[in-house]
Amino acid sequence: MRAGSSRICPKERTHANQRRILPHCGVPRCGVEATPPMGSAKALHTTRYRAFLSRLRQARVEAGLTQEEVAARLGRPQTWVSKCELGERRVDFVEIEDFAAACEKPLEFFRTRTKGRGRR
Repeated sequence: MRAGSSRICPKERTHANQRRILPHCGVPRCGVEATPPMGSAKALHTTRYRAFLSRLRQARVEAGLTQEEVAARLGRPQTWVSKCELGERRVDFVEIEDFAAACEKPLEFFRTRTKGRGRR
């Protein structure tokens, strides 16, 4: 290799703005800011989702459980429970059912929309 030359992986792709991105993973090279994550950031911050996150934590606290205890019941690490409660990780319906069982709460406890309101 010549002095001063840099070797570029042939699988790298270069965008119009000349950022080099590793293939398939969106990882930037040379200190360029990361590409935006997939999914909608806005969806994690709606009023209803924040209310749901509050109920998720409330269910655990009312059950007298720590994050570690809930994690043990779910077979997950404590950090997973923390990320779910903080909204850093989106919780799907199956996981809500598991949280409800772990905290001994009915699924109705986690509702954010009152009956009679909503999409048809």
